[in-house]
Amino acid sequence: GDVYKRQLWDLTDQDYNAHMLSKTEAPVKRQYLTHDPATGDLVQREQPAAAENATAEPAALKRPREEEGSGAEDASSAKRVGSRREEQKADRRNPMVLQEKMAERAGTDCRSGRDDEVNYLDKELMVGLRKKLYNFPKSAEAHAKHGIVIKAKKQPKKFEESKENHDRRMAWSAAIATCTSDVPQVKEVLGKLSSYDDVPRKEGKFVNFMRTRVRVIDAELVKKVWDLIAPLRATAPLKHDGAGAEGAGAEGEGDRVSVPGPIADTRAMINLPCKGREKKKTDFHGKLYLAPLTTTGNMPFRRVCKDLGVDITCGEMAMAQNLLMGQPSEWALLRRHKCEDVFGVQIAGGYSDIVAPTVELLESQCELDFVDINCGCPIDLVCRKGAGSSLLLPSNTKNLQAVVKTASDVLSCPLTVKLRTGYTEKNNIAHQLIPKLVDWGAAAITLHGRTRTQRYSKLADWKYIHQAANLSAVPVLGNGDIYTYVDYQAAIRGAEQLEEEPPVGGGLTSVMIGR
Repeated sequence: GDVYKRQLWDLTDQDYNAHMLSKTEAPVKRQYLTHDPATGDLVQREQPAAAENATAEPAALKRPREEEGSGAEDASSAKRVGSRREEQKADRRNPMVLQEKMAERAGTDCRSGRDDEVNYLDKELMVGLRKKLYNFPKSAEAHAKHGIVIKAKKQPKKFEESKENHDRRMAWSAAIATCTSDVPQVKEVLGKLSSYDDVPRKEGKFVNFMRTRVRVIDAELVKKVWDLIAPLRATAPLKHDGAGAEGAGAEGEGDRVSVPGPIADTRAMINLPCKGREKKKTDFHGKLYLAPLTTTGNMPFRRVCKDLGVDITCGEMAMAQNLLMGQPSEWALLRRHKCEDVFGVQIAGGYSDIVAPTVELLESQCELDFVDINCGCPIDLVCRKGAGSSLLLPSNTKNLQAVVKTASDVLSCPLTVKLRTGYTEKNNIAHQLIPKLVDWGAAAITLHGRTRTQRYSKLADWKYIHQAANLSAVPVLGNGDIYTYVDYQAAIRGAEQLEEEPPVGGGLTSVMIGR
């Protein structure tokens, strides 16, 4: 081997390239699968069987013909192969799933680690959120309690229901009302289906429709309902097919009826399940708090920090609107590992009609110790949506008040707020906002010692952080420029250097580590 290497080193570049090219152009041994004439089993050969045994009959070397009706079998076999390939692609995308499947086939125990994580987005929940099938009763109750009126958005013209579709929907409701059954469960399901005008006409799609839309999983119950409505659904008119109810002719064609949502007035919405947890408290005193670092503070990074001594962890900032729409990429930011004993999530939103339903959704679906409202993000894309640091503007104080009040009423865990000293430089307003946030329901406050216009330039104003913390009756955590343990200790002892009157509140509780 050494002699061969030395010979390669002695070659010129041109000779070396020619040598490697000749290696790549070398013939490749091919493997052939043939049938053994004696046993009929598949045999793997390096050369075709015809070349080895020229006297053999060609018919014996060919694959035996299938009997009649093999076309359906071949189609089903191809379908299985296709589904298997899709499954293999999914396994490659998720190595933990592949590891679990290989262990299951081998009959051994597997520790992929997927069971150690929580706060996954359920597929049925994602479908329901995208189709806006969920009610948020706690959010509505909180808005009514504080007298917050949500301005109804103008109905887009494309959602206005035509007279033909309206008559067709009413005809379907009248038709399904004629179905009778002695089973109470069947009656209840039929009552729900009367509000849906898009019930599938095929049984397979109907089963999936019942599971995802109507939330009925019992196969026997679904079968009984299908037997009743299948004849009705087969003769019901389709959308825009011109075969609507009586009176929908050329005279009414093109007429539009302005209604508040085409089917919202009759469709039965699904109430969000509530776990009914008691009001919890989170202790922030003297705890090492890892800041929610966007694009950095993911779950593997937080696990490393937990091994290094962090007490409290928080997920990356997630946009409330995207969570409410069921985006998987946004829900991935909420994942929690079992080693994170005190864990919270941070959301950004500028309006109570978005934030309140979002925290209600998180309350019912996730395991959280607190929820943090971001009022300090300086990114333009976030501020243009009315979230982040834009909530510090005097013109958005009402929005901030509505967000904090409704979110704190909906949650059973503490609601915290992270904000900056102000929006513009030399105009600090945090000391004025902190007492108001306490009255509105905030359980803890994190103060970053910079304004929005400073972003991350200049030094954090720790003197102002301590002054603002002395005015708060709830825990206040400082944040900014904590690079080493020396900075941490200096921030904790900073209150001793203030030559002022005794503080009204409890002073600085702890420090959030972001750098």
